[in-house]
Amino acid sequence: MIIGIDVDGVLRNFDKACIEVISKRTKIKEINVDEWTLHKRYKVANDMFDIYRCIFIEQPYDVFVNAEPYEGVKEVLPLLADWAERYGNRICAITTQVYMEAKKYTIEWLTNLQDEVCNVFDDIIFTDKKYLYVDILLDDNLKNLEEARKYDKIAVAMARPYNRLWTGVSVLNLKGFYNFLQQRSWEYE
Repeated sequence: MIIGIDVDGVLRNFDKACIEVISKRTKIKEINVDEWTLHKRYKVANDMFDIYRCIFIEQPYDVFVNAEPYEGVKEVLPLLADWAERYGNRICAITTQVYMEAKKYTIEWLTNLQDEVCNVFDDIIFTDKKYLYVDILLDDNLKNLEEARKYDKIAVAMARPYNRLWTGVSVLNLKGFYNFLQQRSWEYE
């Protein structure tokens, strides 16, 4: 069985890193936590300020490498690695990064994380998530979750304000996802 775990919004606190980078360049007037897309999520004082350019072109290292993992990620990854080995499953980090720098820095971030904690990911996959070849997907993007479910994948939401309309399984953190897998382990033997 292949388990796909999204990076940003699930493992890496992309939101916090974006806020830190953007607020150094312009004033953030409002953060709309109900929105997933960046230009709708962050309302800035300077209308000419290009959020995408700032994050993906001018300061990708600060966003993609310096970002912190969410609380509990470092503690749970070794548990996931043991679980996958015990049941013969594969765990893949999955992300939809289109910019080369973002891809390069995401690989660096995941490598640093694994060097610090343990080797848990069998693969790092950069893809449009509707073309996923996974059996279980943990993601925060409602569109990705719905797409996975449409193709009979087990889709699990990392609960965030912007995906509260999700009607499937939701977890609050990576430990919750690990518990979900543990409860269903009999299916993977």
